[in-house]
Amino acid sequence: MTNFVTEGSALAYSPAGAATLAYSPIGAARVIGCSRSWLYERLADGSLRARKIGSKTVIMRDDLLAMLDRARPATYYRTAKPAAK
Repeated sequence: MTNFVTEGSALAYSPAGAATLAYSPIGAARVIGCSRSWLYERLADGSLRARKIGSKTVIMRDDLLAMLDRARPATYYRTAKPAAK
């Protein structure tokens, strides 16, 4: 059985149970929950690699995971609410 899933503006072929190997830039942005412009900035500054296959730009799943592994951990601070007067 095969699945066809939408990746960005194109259909990606994925055999049932198989992980997607590569994403379009729009698909990669959707997967990690960021904007297209942020993702393109990462491509421009070299912190994320893309490859050309014919005329298509693809981002390998492993490169996307490696970029996320290098990201600094999020720090959340709780601020005390001002005392009611």
